[in-house]
Amino acid sequence: MTEESRTQFDLIEELDQEKAKGFFCLGLVVVIHRTTIKLIFAHDERRLEKLERGMRDGGEPIGMIGFVKESETSGTFYSQPLAEHAGEEWVEDILQELIDEVARMLDVSQFRVERRWLN
Repeated sequence: MTEESRTQFDLIEELDQEKAKGFFCLGLVVVIHRTTIKLIFAHDERRLEKLERGMRDGGEPIGMIGFVKESETSGTFYSQPLAEHAGEEWVEDILQELIDEVARMLDVSQFRVERRWLN
């Protein structure tokens, strides 16, 4: 974790603030560790514990993904690298791959991707 990195409490607080805005039906923090990626969902009651465990095990939070549902099979995904990783292409690539995977999990066949955050 770099000196500028936020704590797990800061990240959960940010995730909770985004959840409270009510834009997203799904919000998550992405934590990467070597070849493992963990998704920490905003609605998970154990989100802080899971984020702490992921970071304690050497994982690094890299970004956030949000989803706005427009119909049963469509919506818009929003992605945002954390400030610590702004402009890092590998982070954008991982977020895009995860969006594709989450879309399959949600059975969303038509979706747009915005590489920005919804405020």
